[in-house]
Order: sequence, then structure tokens, then C-alpha cells
Amino acid sequence: MSDFSEKRVDSVLPPNPNIMGEANSHFDISSFGIEFDKMVLNLSLDFSSFDLLDRIQVVKDHLQDTDFDKESCLNVDSVMSWNVQRTGVVRYPFVLKSGDITLLLSSRSSDSIIPSARLEIGSMSCQNGLSSVFDQIKYFLSLNGILIKSTSVSRLDLCLDVHGVGVCQESCHFF
Repeated sequence: MSDFSEKRVDSVLPPNPNIMGEANSHFDISSFGIEFDKMVLNLSLDFSSFDLLDRIQVVKDHLQDTDFDKESCLNVDSVMSWNVQRTGVVRYPFVLKSGDITLLLSSRSSDSIIPSARLEIGSMSCQNGLSSVFDQIKYFLSLNGILIKSTSVSRLDLCLDVHGVGVCQESCHFF
């Protein structure tokens, strides 16, 4: 895991100017700093097997046929504990959650215009090891015969700490 402690807000973006708009097959998450509140990545996945999606579908079907809560645990590996959501979202029928990390999956081809997966990394995970989280996701996918073909940043929310300024003061015009 990279040490992000010396990075500043103006130096958190990687030197590649195309990282925001163009898919990058050699995506290096360690080039980002920890000054993020949320990061959303689009992933194009190459499925050598759809076993993972089949297992998720079985759990989803079970959830939809019962009166269980909205989610159920998916025991896939020992790296991360995923909760399967009862329903998907538009374009992504499979939704897995682990804390503030959400992995949205579809069976689309990696050549599709719409990415086959979206990874949403929340504030706590961004602040406490973004590189480690991304490595765990890559490992989880590879264990299930899924390779990341390309990655692009869809959304990046920066953190801003303002000390000594009250939110009701007139001098604070940016709220």
C-alpha cells in the first residue's frame, strides 16, 4: 500500500491528463491521494466465467422469494464480506455492498459502450486505504475468473476541511 500522507490536494491527480475521460487499461490507483470523499470508477470486465453472476442471481432470487431483509451475505472469498441487494439498479442488475463500497455488476461485454461494472468507494475507504481497497476488489474479481480490461474515473469528490470558519458567518460565501 502506498503512503499518501505527504500528498496535497493540488497534487492528488495523476500526471496522465486523460485519466478522467479515457479508459485506461493500466490504471494505477496509487497515483491518487487520500483527500477524497467519494470515488466512482467504471470498469470494463472480461468474464472468463459467469459463475459469480450465477451465484449472485441465486441469492437474489432467494431474497425476492422470501420475507428476508433487503440484503443477504454472499460468501465468496475471505477478502471481503459482500451483501447482495434484493434488487439491482438501472443498467446493473447485480449490486454488492461491503461497508461504504458498492460494486455494481452486469453481464455486458467488455467491448460495450456502457461499462460492465461500476465501483463506488465511499469516504471511509478513501481515507483509510484507497489503494488497498482497489487491490482487494481486483483480487476478488480475479478469484472469480473476472479480469479488469479497462478502468476510468467517473466521479471524484474532493474533501475540504475549513478550520476556524463558522458556517453562518457572512465571510463564508461558498456554502
